[in-house]
Amino acid sequence: MSAMSSYRRATDEFYRRERRQPRGPNRMMLVGLGVFALAAVILLSVVGRPYLYLRDASAFMDRMDDLTPVEVKRQLTEIARGLQDRNTMVRHAAVAAMRVATRKDLGNNPEVWRVWWRQNRETWEYQPSAAEPKSK
Repeated sequence: MSAMSSYRRATDEFYRRERRQPRGPNRMMLVGLGVFALAAVILLSVVGRPYLYLRDASAFMDRMDDLTPVEVKRQLTEIARGLQDRNTMVRHAAVAAMRVATRKDLGNNPEVWRVWWRQNRETWEYQPSAAEPKSK
């Protein structure tokens, strides 16, 4: 008789005597699933949020000439929030978007851009570039 079968028999006898039903999933399994879910949330917050920001900033720069000046300014205000993000990639993507939209070269320092945007946000107006005719 193996140790596993004697354990199983003793467990069955205990539940029969106590007239209880065996419990559901093992607590350790549930703890393991909780740890996995927590790790997934942390991974998404560390990797996912910057990825989405970079994707949005890149899409903004690609379609900026198709937007109205008011819409460009609204979206650039959203992107400017990334200038003080803790993630370096997000800060640099925000600097790139600010440089493309404003056509100014204030360097790569996000703090310089943040100060400039705070001072000029109200008066700055987007000027669309002279669009070249698109070839078919």
